[in-house]
Amino acid sequence: MKPAGLGAQVEFVFQDESRFGTITTLGRSWKPKGTNFEVCTKLGRESLYLFGAVTPITGELFTQTYEKSNTESMNDFISKFAASRPERFIVMILDRAGWHIANKLKKPDNLGLVYLPPVSPQLNPIERLWKKIKADFFHNRRHDTIADVEDSIKRAIDSLAPKEIASICACRYLEACY
Repeated sequence: MKPAGLGAQVEFVFQDESRFGTITTLGRSWKPKGTNFEVCTKLGRESLYLFGAVTPITGELFTQTYEKSNTESMNDFISKFAASRPERFIVMILDRAGWHIANKLKKPDNLGLVYLPPVSPQLNPIERLWKKIKADFFHNRRHDTIADVEDSIKRAIDSLAPKEIASICACRYLEACY
């Protein structure tokens, strides 16, 4: 890959991953007065990880699913992400998960990493997106197989327009930077 030159457009993205699985999570729900709240649940052990990078100002989102959340998955993710933007220099802002800071992490030429302060998930706007996807597509819903989980993730991402993603990921501290 040819590295982005000095005249390259700079893009600031926030990266994170989240676990999605077949275990049913309970959330709040509206029901008519006098009716019981019932949810068919499943205790599951199958899961996958959704890796994502978002540009909060535009709502541009890039995602990949992986069986594990580790350095190998992170290397694949950042390689594919950087390759999708060869004309840009990407400043990726992320937390300090072990696979984000591993010595075996292979950073593409057009990507720089900036780490958030320790124990500060509230500073990463993509965390808000994970919360919305889980609330709208996973709470109070049964997923019998990992294919059901993948289908729900795909439906969730397909249902979100960039403008809505930008709204979900909007943070006051970011508005001051743009």
